[in-house]
Amino acid sequence: MPSACPHCQQIDQVQKVSAIVRSGTSTSSGRIEHTHSVSYTDSTSRTALAARLKQPGMPEKSCMSSIATLSGMLGVIIMVPFGCIGGFIISSIANSSFSGLPLMPMLIGAIILPILFMLTVKKIKAFIQQRWPDQKLIAWERALERWDRLFYCGRCDYVFFPETQHGASADNIRILLYTTPAVTPQESPAILVSE
Repeated sequence: MPSACPHCQQIDQVQKVSAIVRSGTSTSSGRIEHTHSVSYTDSTSRTALAARLKQPGMPEKSCMSSIATLSGMLGVIIMVPFGCIGGFIISSIANSSFSGLPLMPMLIGAIILPILFMLTVKKIKAFIQQRWPDQKLIAWERALERWDRLFYCGRCDYVFFPETQHGASADNIRILLYTTPAVTPQESPAILVSE
C-alpha cells in the first residue's frame, strides 16, 4: 500500500511511478507488404504523464572508450606494414640467399604484431575502465534504482520517495533522481551529474 503524499497528505491518487509508465506505454509491431518486399515496423507510444515520468535515458559512451577503439584500429593499420617489414628482416637474416619462402615470416609478422597490439590495447582499455569508471554511467545506474522506488501523486503532480518523504514536482524528476541526498541508509550520496 502506498504511503500518503508528503506534499498534500492524501493517498487516493498515489501510484508507483514505474506502474504509471508501464500502463501508459504501448508498443506495436506492424508488417507492411510492398510489391517485391516486406518490411516490419515497431513503434512505442506513451501518454503525456508516462513520457514525463519515464526512466532516465542511458548516458552516451565516454570518450575514453572511443579513443581506445580508434587507437586500436589505427594501430592495426600501422602494425601490418611493420609486421611485414619485420618478417622480411627476420627472413633475410635467417636465410641470406632469399631462397625458400621469405613471405612466410612476413605473413606471420603481419598477423602476429597486430594481434599483440590489439590485445595490449584491450588490456589498457580494461585497466582505464577499472581505474576510472564512467561516473555518468554510475550516476545513471543509481538514478534507475531510485526511479524504481519513486511514487507519484496525481492530485498535486508530485513525485517522492516514501522512505524519506523527500520529493519534488514531477517536472523536476531528473533533478530528484540525480542530485538528492541519500534516499536509503545503505545508499551513498548521489553523484552530481548534469544531463
